[in-house]
Amino acid sequence: MKLFWDQGYSATSLDQICEATGLNRPSLYRAFGDKKQIYFKALRHYSEDAYRRVKARVSDMPPGRERVLAVLDIMIDIYTQPGTNLIGRGCFNLNTLPAEAGNDPEFREEMQKQLDWMARGFANSAGVGDQKVEELGKLLAMTQLGLSTLARAGMPPDELRSIAKANVERLLPPEAEQE
Repeated sequence: MKLFWDQGYSATSLDQICEATGLNRPSLYRAFGDKKQIYFKALRHYSEDAYRRVKARVSDMPPGRERVLAVLDIMIDIYTQPGTNLIGRGCFNLNTLPAEAGNDPEFREEMQKQLDWMARGFANSAGVGDQKVEELGKLLAMTQLGLSTLARAGMPPDELRSIAKANVERLLPPEAEQE
């Protein structure tokens, strides 16, 4: 997962995966399948781990701004983990899927699923009225995308949190929580 996260799908070779796992190619194929299958398994692992972290922290919080900020705070912690030759890794999904989505329908479909999932999760965390759910969820997912990019560029966590807070306050003013 870390190889794909740091380098992307195309730049990660099977030889590198074999070296990282300690498996030879036949064993790697038997255990995990081909490179694309390995990538998608790593992607699911990353997504499930992020979801578990978020759920553990916000499941007892009521919907609203503080809950959305808590979700973004967890993601900032994940995004600012240093990688190989990287100051911050950013988001595994958002760093790797777009580069392949233009050429491969499986990547494009997975990217759309991930973006839809993020938008629904944010809308639920915000607890807004039905007519704003889709738009707000997408705008908050865009905030997450921007935070990922800035983290990968080396922006410190405290600055990322400040940006997250400013965006959430603009997108979810106190009166929006009551709708």
